[in-house]
Amino acid sequence: MNPAVTLGRVLAQKGCVRTINRGMASPAPWNYLWKPGPYPEDKDSRAAAAKKYGMLLEDYSPYEDRDVMAGDYPCLPIDPMSERSALYEWDHPEYRRNYGEPLQEQWWMYQDTRISPNTNLRYTRPQMNRVQLAVFLAIVGLTILTEGEYGIPKTTQQRLDQQLVTEGITHYSFEVPE
Repeated sequence: MNPAVTLGRVLAQKGCVRTINRGMASPAPWNYLWKPGPYPEDKDSRAAAAKKYGMLLEDYSPYEDRDVMAGDYPCLPIDPMSERSALYEWDHPEYRRNYGEPLQEQWWMYQDTRISPNTNLRYTRPQMNRVQLAVFLAIVGLTILTEGEYGIPKTTQQRLDQQLVTEGITHYSFEVPE
């Protein structure tokens, strides 16, 4: 057989074996690094967890409720992307976050294209609802008052009856008055 064909077969077989081995290898090395550890019980484990997530010990606090099953992952406040400053020099400006910054547990829910809890509004929701109800009632009340039936008479332009052409009725004439 031709040596070039034999060499081609050997290279093809070894190349496929390498590809199969890569696809069936152990998981990528970062999987176990980012997995939360057990819930910190003492100060040393809390300090280690704070260091793991790049936080100060004073800022680090795990979830108080053990049923969350987050392990040593920090309980972070909700900080939606739409409420962060767009003028800041972010490492990832499309997400408005910096490299290595720990994420809130449900960070995907508070992205720019999704909901925002609107924590920086000027007025609260009940205040906004009360003002909207007051404006609605004022508009309805003014409409009822100016309708003419109960309060202020309806203001319309005064008009005469239409002057239609009918037999025997003269509405006007072109004769000079005497």
